[in-house]
Amino acid sequence: LKGIGVLELKKDYYKETPIDSILIYPNPCNRNKDKYIYVYTLSELEDIKVFRLDGKKINLKIERINRGYKMDIKDFEPGIYILKMKKAGKTKFLKFSVIWNFSKKFTLF
Repeated sequence: LKGIGVLELKKDYYKETPIDSILIYPNPCNRNKDKYIYVYTLSELEDIKVFRLDGKKINLKIERINRGYKMDIKDFEPGIYILKMKKAGKTKFLKFSVIWNFSKKFTLF
């Protein structure tokens, strides 16, 4: 069936996880409610870094958990951040947002 659109899968296809199989949760995250942001992946990443939109690297503790990683966001200012991940020589960038919802309603006048 060669050449008619049939994909031949390797024997160990399901043991390999491409870098595209990554989920960030919660996104957006609420700094008042969520203490951590989670990066779920089926295999271990070689490197994870977080950057602000202005390019400054954020130093934070990243902890390996069962199916991914856990990052403490308690000191993050509200805004958009870029997550840079490396695996098997490939790099992937994902964005996530930190919001800050107030529990009380404010009025200006």
